[in-house]
Formats: sequence, structure tokens, C-alpha cells
Amino acid sequence: MDAMEELKELRLKGKIGKPNDGFFDLLNKEEELHDDLKNYVSAGKVFMQLHHPLMIDIPYDKQKNALINASYQQKLHDLKMWERQGAWSRYIGVYERPYRLEEFIKIDNRLIDGEYWDIAGWLWEDTENQWQYLSEWQDVLSSKRNQKECFMNQDEQKFLKALPDEVEIYRGCFEGINDEGLSWTLDKSIAEMFSQHRHFKREDDWESIILSQTVSKEDIFAVKLGRKESEVILKM
Repeated sequence: MDAMEELKELRLKGKIGKPNDGFFDLLNKEEELHDDLKNYVSAGKVFMQLHHPLMIDIPYDKQKNALINASYQQKLHDLKMWERQGAWSRYIGVYERPYRLEEFIKIDNRLIDGEYWDIAGWLWEDTENQWQYLSEWQDVLSSKRNQKECFMNQDEQKFLKALPDEVEIYRGCFEGINDEGLSWTLDKSIAEMFSQHRHFKREDDWESIILSQTVSKEDIFAVKLGRKESEVILKM
């Protein structure tokens, strides 16, 4: 069970991440938004939004303030608990997805080598927009720490070892936008999906392209199989 699955299980059991008061009681309770969160409310393209490292709520409605405040307080409690226990994967998992890499970088000096690479591995799989944080990921993956193999699980390590000495890889992307990313695939159809899907093509004028190249296995940093994308990550 990976870190995110553990967090989900704990939340389902009501052990973390849930306020003590009843959901409907909080929803019907009028309350000012917590001071920590007030400056993180802004107007989005369509809705008002709350975008804080520990709380994202879109659309944001002040009627939910009591519920949001209770959840925020619970997350602060969870952070202290996981920090005290040195459970760093769970600690990072308390943060909202767009902020997890930033928090990982902040605490990297508190991690042992294998733990560093294990957490980096699930953070990589936890996001689909690594290209937006390219320089940060370059720093993370170029670390001189030992036990880099911990970035992959055992099945991924075996898969990489079994690859031929040279492989053809593909990247579906948008010209001038994210064509310099680190993530490639062994499956051309996956690359085509990434270049065409509306979830990834955020603007109509982005030009879809498929890049390809033949690389040596020695140039591959890792493979990731968890999302069934035959993903290949190249060395820096």
C-alpha cells in the first residue's frame, strides 16, 4: 500500500482529515473564514476559489466556511502528528496536490536516501503536469543521493532491467509549451492521447506534436507503470 492509499484508508476510517462536528451541522453554521485562509480567496475565470496549500475549494462559497475551517484545523493537527512521528510521506500527503512537490523540497534534508526517492516516485505519479515544475523536478531527480532505484517499485525495476539496450520513445505535447519535458512513453498511442485530450490541451491554439527518439537504456532514469502509460523518465 503506497502513501496515498494509506491516507485514503485512514480518512475513510475517520482517523484523520475529518472534523469532529457533523457535516450538515458545519454546513449550516455561519462562521468567518479562518484568518490563515482569507488572503487565498480570489476570483477565478468562472467561480470564486480558495487556493491554499492545505485547502482548495472551487467553487468557494462562504456558506461552507465552518466546514472549511474545521477541515483546515484537522489538517494542521495531522501535520503535527505526522511530523512528530517522522511519517514524511503522510505529512506531504496532507497538502493539496499542487503544493506537495514544494513541501517535499522544503523537508528533503530530513529524509534518508531511500525515503527521499520513494516519496519522489509517488509524487511524480501523483501529478500530470510535471512540465509546469520542470526546474524543480530537474533538481529533485539530479540529486546525488544513493538508492535511486527506490524511485521505482520492484516491478518497475524489473521492467527497466528487461528493456533492450536501445528503445524508441515518444512524447505527446504542444509545440513551444511543454515539448522539453522529462516524461516520455514506450507506447505511441499514449503520446497521441496526451497531445489531443482536452484535459491537457488547455488552449485551442496550442499545436499538438508527437516527438520521438531512440535512446539507450543507460539514458533512462526510471520507468513508471502505475498509470498504465509505459512511462519513461530520462536522466538529466
